[in-house]
Amino acid sequence: MQRITMTLPDELVEDLDVVSAVVGCSRSALVSLVLSEQLDVIMELATSIRETTSEEVTMLRAKGESLGRIEQRYREILDGFEMHR
Repeated sequence: MQRITMTLPDELVEDLDVVSAVVGCSRSALVSLVLSEQLDVIMELATSIRETTSEEVTMLRAKGESLGRIEQRYREILDGFEMHR
């Protein structure tokens, strides 16, 4: 296991608290569970995209204008996944 630090919107933390209380686990355990289930699906598509594109990918922090660009790229990847199903 590896410890990481994340900054999340207040509303998301509140939702995590509610769901983790219902499930009976910590925020960390809930985030790990949700990510492990969902990220496998997205990882498959992201790997195929990375192999077929020569674009330089810039890592963005989730703040200001970058947040909109991150959300847009994420939605494009999910839309691509839905098309390939």
